[in-house]
Amino acid sequence: MAKKIKLLYLDLVYDYNSKDFGLGYGYYNNHLSLSRMDDIDYLHFDICDFGNLDKRARNNEQIINIVEKEKPDIMLYGDFDGLVSNETLLYIKYKTATTTLHWFCDDQWRFDSFSKDYCFNFDYCITTDHSAIKKYKKIGYNNIILSQFAANQHVYKKMDIPRSLDVSFVGQPHGVRRDIIKAVIEKGINISTFGNGWKTTLLKKKWNRLMKKVFLDILKFDTGMISHDMMLAVFNKSKINLNLSQNSHGIRSQMKGRHFEVPACGAFLLSSHDADLEHYYELGKEIETFDTIEEMIDKIKYYLSHDEEREKIARAGYERTMREHTWDKRYSDIFSKIKLKNGRVII
Repeated sequence: MAKKIKLLYLDLVYDYNSKDFGLGYGYYNNHLSLSRMDDIDYLHFDICDFGNLDKRARNNEQIINIVEKEKPDIMLYGDFDGLVSNETLLYIKYKTATTTLHWFCDDQWRFDSFSKDYCFNFDYCITTDHSAIKKYKKIGYNNIILSQFAANQHVYKKMDIPRSLDVSFVGQPHGVRRDIIKAVIEKGINISTFGNGWKTTLLKKKWNRLMKKVFLDILKFDTGMISHDMMLAVFNKSKINLNLSQNSHGIRSQMKGRHFEVPACGAFLLSSHDADLEHYYELGKEIETFDTIEEMIDKIKYYLSHDEEREKIARAGYERTMREHTWDKRYSDIFSKIKLKNGRVII
């Protein structure tokens, strides 16, 4: 029997380092996936400090103490606002036998301002951006691993509930998203939006009464920010789950967790196009995409009137996700590419 990997995962339990936003992405996806993997001896440390600099300093001390006491094979970290100091990271990298690993999920817009310097704090780094691989190698950082978001199949599940919403969008109204949603509404399509910020827009004030009527017997909820459980219900209840791939900085599109979470719920995904998508799904057969607002409107109308075809795509997307795009599969692949400091290669 192969020896287990001892893994220390540093994570924000609460989104954005604040309890106001509820449990975070890393908790539902990384933590709840890694903790269930049979080949991992799992350790977890919550780096939330809620803006308290004294607690931040204590957290850094505790992390070093844990590494020196437990001697994990790997320490996995995804940075949020420098909560773990460069000094702590470099100490673990150079003064301990633990191999350090870091997630970069926004290299599409954050490579030059952050990743190109921060990567040198770690033995290995992961990027979700195909085009960033050459950039890392150009600056002399060669231990870069290409991977992607995924879905936790233990959290994102099919529900035995009817598709009672025509179109939904879950996410914040940044960039051009307000204009896109407005275009959908102006074509007479019923679309329900959820996410921090929608409730305060003029667009949503205009449509609040309609949304309340639609949701009265569905989720007992209006608009704005919703819980994680309610988000899963929205995915499952929606005939079409709309995803807008442009990042919050409006620089370019990028893949995110939503591309895998919706199909993991057995639901239909219609996403703005991203060049990387074709590496993970067969477009038009497992998920659907669009390049323009006009194409999006046409596809919404088409798939709302073709239930059988829409559900066939949703089923195919679910099957592909379960085969290839769950977090346990992602991490098994990532760990297989790492050579530990003790010379052991993980297979």
